[in-house]
Amino acid sequence: MIEISTKKIEEAVYKLCYEANTSLNAKIYNKILEVYKNTKSDILKTVLQNAQIAYQTKRPLCQDTGQVIVFCEVGQEVHIKGGFIETAINYAIEKCYKENFFRKSVVNNAVFDRTNTCSNTPAIIYTKLVEGNEVKIKVLIKGGGS
Repeated sequence: MIEISTKKIEEAVYKLCYEANTSLNAKIYNKILEVYKNTKSDILKTVLQNAQIAYQTKRPLCQDTGQVIVFCEVGQEVHIKGGFIETAINYAIEKCYKENFFRKSVVNNAVFDRTNTCSNTPAIIYTKLVEGNEVKIKVLIKGGGS
């Protein structure tokens, strides 16, 4: 049995949220660059410039830093200590969004109570139990226009 602290999960989710909001994946950037070279599209040029500015300044790629969706694979041989994994994930998101001044756009209830939570939580969390002794976490940021 492997023990993983919620503190380690918090650190990982914070880092992933930050990177997802400020860095365009290199494969995607290179594909956009390749298409731009063939088309000379002004729109793609702007997207590439925006990605460079976001990377250099460590500011968001888009003003809509959206809903955070977290995918967790938790190995059946893992014991998470220090609290609940959902609490750790939501704490990390709230901290990342507040410290980095990312736009907080999550509401209490999209139909009945559109009051902003002011923390960009709760996240949508998908948890899958798998074989093994690791925890794998992926973060997806979905803006309202996605």
